[in-house]
Amino acid sequence: MTSKKEATRARQQAHEAMAAHRQMRMAREQANEADLTAYLLLEQQLRAAEVSYRDALAVLRRRQGDLLRQWHARGEKVADIADLTGMPVRHLNQLINANESEHRRAGTAQQSSIPLPSPDPHEGS
Repeated sequence: MTSKKEATRARQQAHEAMAAHRQMRMAREQANEADLTAYLLLEQQLRAAEVSYRDALAVLRRRQGDLLRQWHARGEKVADIADLTGMPVRHLNQLINANESEHRRAGTAQQSSIPLPSPDPHEGS
């Protein structure tokens, strides 16, 4: 049989061990919460970046289609434009037609004037 003193000592050791265990678990949970917060913020940033990327692509494709439509409207054959750009005729027609229908929906059937990029990237700096 154990003495009262030994039982008290054993309880004290158990209490200290459990306190250390709880403290380590709380530290892990706090670190997990911080990691989860950082992860969720990155998820939000990724979603925002994906939306921005898609929007930027849509703008660039729309401008590309406008240029192709203007080129075609000046009397150039789609096949000739396709040869010059290296773009398949089908894809070129899709870009031209998508922009034409977009202009009709917007009520701007007139030709839009889109500034072409400067040939020299250092020009104007």
